Amino acid sequence: MQAKDARQEILNAVVYSYVRNPQPIGSMQLKEAISADLSAATIRNYFRRLVEEGFLTQLHSSGGRIPTDLALKSYWISAIDPNGTCAIDEETIENAARAYGLYALLATREPNRLLEVTKSRMGRILAAFEFGETALGANAAIERLLNEFCGYDIIDLIEIARSNRVDALYSALLKIERGRVRRYNADALIGYARGFCVDFDRLYNGAIASEMNAQLLFDAPSMIVAHKVTKGEKPAMLVAFGVMNRDFLGFINYIKKED
Repeated sequence: MQAKDARQEILNAVVYSYVRNPQPIGSMQLKEAISADLSAATIRNYFRRLVEEGFLTQLHSSGGRIPTDLALKSYWISAIDPNGTCAIDEETIENAARAYGLYALLATREPNRLLEVTKSRMGRILAAFEFGETALGANAAIERLLNEFCGYDIIDLIEIARSNRVDALYSALLKIERGRVRRYNADALIGYARGFCVDFDRLYNGAIASEMNAQLLFDAPSMIVAHKVTKGEKPAMLVAFGVMNRDFLGFINYIKKED
């Protein structure tokens, strides 16, 4: 085995072990976990190099190694394909979120177009969508905007309202869209500080599940995985949030019902 391949196998094995059991791993323990025929001394040499490169750290001079945030990020980028679509059910998501200590969101991605804009007898603006409706106070500018974009999907309208700072419309549209977002294991958010790379309020209330594309988003020590799924043959987006050393791949395999 080439040195580069051995290095990568050792690093992957440390991360794999750590996300399943967050304890330092020593050279003798790792020797049993990898396929490469390497001595414990050789593994310790690789450990030293990986520490120098910033991928591993050693909490105590006599203890094993644990992966750094850099190693975890590199591992998840190579291990998770957020574009691979799988069928899911909500009970499985709830069980997986609790089993792996993650906060999860599920948002259907079927179109929800603005069908009609009318006025009530009291002058309120009524906006009817394929799924849901909202009533807004009399406002000529909002009425013109909605009429101009009648037929547009609600996600596009949310972005138009946000970018133009039409706060009343933005809030009303978000309320409709959040009604199609399910949240799982919200207790996993306890202890997280605000200031993540996405707006924490949108993470908590589920708004980001309607807006994110399939992707991995990192802000050490936390990360988000937005994964394409189908729910009853309808497209949806599953979002999982947690500390980077949680077993995100185990969570995904659980909802796919894979070993």
